[in-house]
Amino acid sequence: MSRYKSNLTLDDIYPSRTDHLCRRCEKPLTGKQTKWCSKDCSYAAFEEMMFAKGSSTHIRREVFARDNGICANCGIDCEKIQRISDHANQSLSEFETVFNPYDLSSNKNHSLEIRQQIIHMFFEYRKQFFKDARKIWKDTPLNFGGSCWQADHILEVIHGGKHEMSNLQTLCNLCHKQKTAKMARPKKINQATLF
Repeated sequence: MSRYKSNLTLDDIYPSRTDHLCRRCEKPLTGKQTKWCSKDCSYAAFEEMMFAKGSSTHIRREVFARDNGICANCGIDCEKIQRISDHANQSLSEFETVFNPYDLSSNKNHSLEIRQQIIHMFFEYRKQFFKDARKIWKDTPLNFGGSCWQADHILEVIHGGKHEMSNLQTLCNLCHKQKTAKMARPKKINQATLF
């Protein structure tokens, strides 16, 4: 069973009508309108199609608008963690720009000893930053350079869950990883009992 319908078109979801009603809301069409009664209906139909097609951008936007990035399982604010992660990455990037150990031409007025200290300080700072980040965020769903949350199917599609908003939830990466691991466990047991 395919989770998404990638070849889906608006005509598949909202077929042509001969009764001069809006394809989506069935209100009467006026003037030169041929499919939709308003721009709102047209945009909503497009969003629904993109959702059904499995567009991760549209799905994540809808789930975020509803859940505000709060994990349904542990209640952590994934968006706040993402902002912390992004700020930390930006700070490190700015530090690397200011103290670029590979561009010593900007430090040509400094002695060789000071240049070596700058290089040493740069690498020590970088090493300490990642060491601290791993220690502080060991069990936090932090994802450097990525997203801290997943749009998760409450009841998996493979088990009969529908691909609709009522069956989607926000899960932080850690809760999603744990849920996925629990789902995989019974499969291993079932495969073992077959042989």
